[in-house]
Amino acid sequence: MTLDQLDQLLATWKSRSESVAAGLFELRAMPSYEILTGGHDGKRLPLTGLSERRIAPALALLEDAWRDYGVFSQTVQAAIALRQQIPRFSLSQQKFQDIEMLLTGPSAVVAGDGASLTLAQLYDRMTQAYTSGRVILLEVDTAWKKLDEKLNAASAFLRQRPSEAAANIPDLRRMLEALRPRVISDPLGAALEFDSKIDPVFRDAQARIERLEQQRRNLPGDLIETKKLLAGLAALCDENTALLAECRDKIAGFALAEQPVSKQRITDLGAMLVQLERRAEAGAIDPVCMDLETCGSEIQRLLQIGQETRKHNTFPLELRRELRGRLSALRAKAQAKGVSEDTSLSEIAKRASTLLYAKPTPMNEATTLVQQYEQRLNGRL
Repeated sequence: MTLDQLDQLLATWKSRSESVAAGLFELRAMPSYEILTGGHDGKRLPLTGLSERRIAPALALLEDAWRDYGVFSQTVQAAIALRQQIPRFSLSQQKFQDIEMLLTGPSAVVAGDGASLTLAQLYDRMTQAYTSGRVILLEVDTAWKKLDEKLNAASAFLRQRPSEAAANIPDLRRMLEALRPRVISDPLGAALEFDSKIDPVFRDAQARIERLEQQRRNLPGDLIETKKLLAGLAALCDENTALLAECRDKIAGFALAEQPVSKQRITDLGAMLVQLERRAEAGAIDPVCMDLETCGSEIQRLLQIGQETRKHNTFPLELRRELRGRLSALRAKAQAKGVSEDTSLSEIAKRASTLLYAKPTPMNEATTLVQQYEQRLNGRL
């Protein structure tokens, strides 16, 4: 190794020593590091739970990194001191070899385990311990910062609603109070519990309170709209009753849907709305909002069922009308082609017409006859 190579190697280790020192001192300056290690008084924070299991090994790694750095720095400084004793143009072979041994040989004796390592080996061990310990320390630091933000946001939300009983507010308050004592002693466990258990409740409470406040503002209008929905349901039920009677009078051989909503159910819902309106006038706004939402959802559900019933029972009547029009168009087509008097066609048309205007109309048979008429007519053309 030449002197230039030795100087270059010495500069490399000096730079690495400074870099490691900067990282270690940066960690030491972090408030979380001071809290966890006890700072200058050495009184460590008692840890519990998940934090105890993860932070204690990380702090031990950082202690190892500090110890190794002390040996590493002393070795590098010793090499620098020797190099300063060698004039540029008057090389001392012994001092050259001493410096080379410090920089490349197993000269770094680590007091912790008595191992004699090379600078490279010591540097690798030191940086691995530093990196592993730093990851956990930063995780703790982040957990404390995020917990502070989240707890402040939740506390501000609760302060605005000191007596709010809706939207699981009491449960949220109890969960937060139970978590607070663990924030310092177990930040990792507390952060995990907040994210997995409290945050979903908090977000749900925010959403439900926002919806409830909107309902409070809209309550008068919502009562009016719900009454309109109920009136629409009543009209739909009357329509379905009349439609079912018409189907039974005019249609045979088709499964009909019975009236799905009774008159009594509509009467009960109307009475409920009257009661809700009276309770709202008496000041019971929040429970009325929640009960009105339930009532409105039930009316919407019954409306959907009623509409499906109407659609089902309308189909055979519309099919009957469609078959009548279709038969008329086919007979006109036969007339235009001069085959309307053909016995094989006229008999089918007569039977189909008789069934389609009969009460009730056997839909399956009538449909088959119209199809037969069309097939035979097309077959002649």
